[in-house]
Amino acid sequence: MCPRKKDITYNKPKDIPDLKKVLTDYVKNTSMEKGFYNANIINAWPEIVGEKFAAFSAPFKYADRILFVKIESSVWRNEFHYLEKDIIKRYNDHFKSEVVIKIMIY
Repeated sequence: MCPRKKDITYNKPKDIPDLKKVLTDYVKNTSMEKGFYNANIINAWPEIVGEKFAAFSAPFKYADRILFVKIESSVWRNEFHYLEKDIIKRYNDHFKSEVVIKIMIY
């Protein structure tokens, strides 16, 4: 006759944190959240300025609410100076916060 296996019960922790909350807290407490936010601002460029203008320009850096943009054509660079305030307003409206205060052209 084989000995019968004992029923093993494990003590379950009473307060298991939600995985979504753990990951959200981790992202907020690291520089990952800032990186995601910066990427969103840079990736929104075509939507903010339009495909036509985006074809001749590209943001390459975002720091301290300043967006750094490379514009290849001197004609578009000149046009940009007339549109800069409007583009800043569109960014801030899009993100519902003052995310861009200045745009530097290169």
